[in-house]
Amino acid sequence: MKNLTVCSSLCLILIIGLAGTGYVWSQDCTLEQMEGRTIIQLGSSSLCSPNEVDGCVGQSDPISDFPLIPSGIYDVTLESFDNHLSKPNQSQLNENYFLRLFDKNNVKIVDTNAIDDLPDGSNILTQTVNTNLFVGDAIGTIVAIHFCDESTSNNCAASSNSIEPVCVAFDLVEERITDGRMTGGGSVDGTDVRHGFEVHCDLSKPNNVEVNWSENRFHMDNLDSAFCTEDSNIDQAPPNAAFDTFEGTGTGRFNGDDGATINFVFVDAGEPGKGVDSAMITITDKDKNKVLEVSGLLDKGGNHQAH
Repeated sequence: MKNLTVCSSLCLILIIGLAGTGYVWSQDCTLEQMEGRTIIQLGSSSLCSPNEVDGCVGQSDPISDFPLIPSGIYDVTLESFDNHLSKPNQSQLNENYFLRLFDKNNVKIVDTNAIDDLPDGSNILTQTVNTNLFVGDAIGTIVAIHFCDESTSNNCAASSNSIEPVCVAFDLVEERITDGRMTGGGSVDGTDVRHGFEVHCDLSKPNNVEVNWSENRFHMDNLDSAFCTEDSNIDQAPPNAAFDTFEGTGTGRFNGDDGATINFVFVDAGEPGKGVDSAMITITDKDKNKVLEVSGLLDKGGNHQAH
């Protein structure tokens, strides 16, 4: 079944039946709608570990009949159910699950953390399992997975029990902006670290980052991830742009050797860039040794410019 309601407070409520076999209950989601929240009801079919019952369902069928959930940073809350009150003297372990998130092409984005085991004597557990979960692409498909379906824990081998995944809430912390690019460079205050770059929020080329310090040099060959955001406390104009902060990761060459990595955050905090724009840069070599870690405001006439 499907019931879609778009709330005037910008929240999005999706109630979608989760297909699968197994025991069938009927537990409504108790999570409350609020601004910036997307709720998906995961259905009324239980999940269980294969070592519990022959032929039981360890993973749900994919859920994809919903509008894309935009990429961004989210707090994730799960809710689970089992009818414990009707069997008060029964102990049931490992009644928990997690979600696997996929993009519209069914490429895995990320797993959520698992909800805790449902306490004996309680029918429902609601728990925030992730805070500030980075979802790097729009969510197009969700699969619910019993914790013991993929776990090698001895606890799972000893005992695992069925659980109904009721619903999930995605609370938007920060939305990813994909339209834009940032250019610029300069020196980080109080250091000899100099950088120059052009990077795109949607990963479209060209993407270049050069960092030089002492007798060292890093050259980025590939921008692997990009996360552009707008901080309401920063006034980056002029010119006006949709974002002011670019957070990215990439791979490249350190002193000519392939296999180096970079993590960076570039901020355009307005004009002039000197003394207000900032950079955070961490570089590791091919052996994963940290060769540079620096952060601070720009000096000596540097500037970051969001477009």
